[in-house]
Amino acid sequence: MTEASIHEARVPLLEREQVTAEAAALYDKLLADRGCVPNMFKALANVPSLAMGIAALLKPLMGEGALVGWYKELIATRVASLNDCEYCISATAI
Repeated sequence: MTEASIHEARVPLLEREQVTAEAAALYDKLLADRGCVPNMFKALANVPSLAMGIAALLKPLMGEGALVGWYKELIATRVASLNDCEYCISATAI
């Protein structure tokens, strides 16, 4: 995603100081775990309950289980690459 397309987004990408306390805690966790807050969550934060619900869905899905979490990230990156999804590649390769 280019800098220009970020500024043209139809849904505002909210920064930490613009979100609810609950969403800010999610931002802090994402920043600690991934080193950034993906734009997907910045957009979802416009509806805090939706952002928290998606985060709750992704936690067990991408966490440790039959496959370790880093292997799931590797698979997600490969699928994104096979589909030529530039945003998906950048979002999973952090």
